Amino acid sequence: MILIQLLIVITPLSLLGALLIAFDHEKHKLSRTDRRANWKKYIVYLALLFALIAVIITGKYALTSLLVLISFGGAFEYFRNQKGLLHLKLIKTASLSLLVLILLGHLVLIDSSNWYRYAILTLLIVGITDSYAQLWGKLIGKHRLCKKLSPGKTIEGMLGGIATSLLIAPVLSFLAPDMDGIELLAFTLIISVSAIVGDLSFSYIKRNLMIKDFSNLIPGHGGLLDRFDSLIAAAPVSYWTIYYFSK
Repeated sequence: MILIQLLIVITPLSLLGALLIAFDHEKHKLSRTDRRANWKKYIVYLALLFALIAVIITGKYALTSLLVLISFGGAFEYFRNQKGLLHLKLIKTASLSLLVLILLGHLVLIDSSNWYRYAILTLLIVGITDSYAQLWGKLIGKHRLCKKLSPGKTIEGMLGGIATSLLIAPVLSFLAPDMDGIELLAFTLIISVSAIVGDLSFSYIKRNLMIKDFSNLIPGHGGLLDRFDSLIAAAPVSYWTIYYFSK
């Protein structure tokens, strides 16, 4: 049942995203190569989203294994991009790996029989905020959000991503059976903002490392830390917000 409900929500969102991508291509008269790269990125993103949902539905052991993989894979990306003494690189890498695992691990720690629904809800809100912030930013973005950290991000894109998440939130109520309408909107806003903070935080790390992406593991998306930066920040916020609402 939940899979059908998710398809009903994700399908129109995906179609809208594809439509905005097409508008962006026409507006900026992108080359065939750039268009192909954007569509590839779009397809990979959807594949990742469905794969993550499948892992969450499979159960906590499967999700825990995936989070450990992301943590250690991200640590390797971070290690290979550092410069300096080996022992300092190892200490920094181990610290980041542990931190990422603890933060992401909050998705598994959600104390509810509906934990998987809340984990999927968090994932979708992060995904909607991230993807639509990029799309709206390309179409209507004019004012830079944080030029020094991430020149491509705009205030209009950020607000567009948050607004899109809030508009979709009522449709996602089946993923939050213990929340009323106001709580769901508050939850969505909190997760959206935390996702943006996570994105900017890892942009700061990349700026210090003087790199654009942590790796090229995921076509069009960079590395594991590039793809999951927003979720890393949003996961603990999701856990504690749900904990607070359950009191």
